[in-house]
Amino acid sequence: MPKLTADVQIERPERYGKQLASHLGHKAEVTDLENGWSLAIAGGTGLVLPGEGVLTLIAEAPDAEATERIKFVLEKHLRQFAPKLELTIDWA
Repeated sequence: MPKLTADVQIERPERYGKQLASHLGHKAEVTDLENGWSLAIAGGTGLVLPGEGVLTLIAEAPDAEATERIKFVLEKHLRQFAPKLELTIDWA
């Protein structure tokens, strides 16, 4: 199963993570986790996990195309919520 992870250095990761999960909840099934949120997107899973000064995004799906779609959705919407922040989002 292809999996991509990005650790995004961001102020108030909890705030941005919650905003991202809430916004995407209109189009995806969101599950609250102990340490963040799980989103059902494009037949796979997007995880939004706030930490100390970092917001970890994880895209995982049965195939590379769906994984890329989840990655695109998470990154696009996070950038919408933080347009004034110069975010570096490197996926590995």
